[in-house]
Amino acid sequence: MTAPRVPQATRNGWNSLREPLTVAMVSTYPPRECGLATFTRDLSRALREAGVRTWIVAMDEEGAGYAYGPEVRLQIHEDAVEEYHAAAQAVNRSDAQVVNLQHEFGIFGGEWGEYVLEFVDRLDRPLVLTLHTVLPDPPAPARRIVRALCRRSVAVVVMSPSAVDLWSPGTVSHGPGCTWCGTGSPPSSPYRRTKRSVGWAWRATWCSPPSGW
Repeated sequence: MTAPRVPQATRNGWNSLREPLTVAMVSTYPPRECGLATFTRDLSRALREAGVRTWIVAMDEEGAGYAYGPEVRLQIHEDAVEEYHAAAQAVNRSDAQVVNLQHEFGIFGGEWGEYVLEFVDRLDRPLVLTLHTVLPDPPAPARRIVRALCRRSVAVVVMSPSAVDLWSPGTVSHGPGCTWCGTGSPPSSPYRRTKRSVGWAWRATWCSPPSGW
């Protein structure tokens, strides 16, 4: 299946649309404890502040029963293939103009998360793919899945310049080029006050991203 064409107004930026752009975001989501969940929550908030409407398709572990907020419209249990199909059909009937898939191999069911293809292959909306892990030498199943996702996408985002360097037709992508966008962080309290609050006032501290980023 070829990727749907993005409307000209969408390519020119959501400010050129007569109505606010609506994005369905597929990811884990709080209260699930997961770095991808908090990333998606913060990204969704930032998009809404910029005038974009967002709602969530939440990925769940089998047996999970999270109390989500109203922004979560759909849920997919990672090992339930029929729920991927139903979610794609629901998105196709919804107000979403674009789907943003936050991809991490471990949040989808099947070998190397292959069930995600059951969802994207049934979408009739443009897909923007965010890859949180780009492997330097992926095994064949992982390479096949990422290539299929890229072919289906109108844009691909990775999380670091080093991930862009790994991006080549022979390694990962048979699809659009990619761009990188740093993860950033939400506004926080002054760091000295924060260090005092956790008893680290006189300790040197630093922060680094996970190795997959």
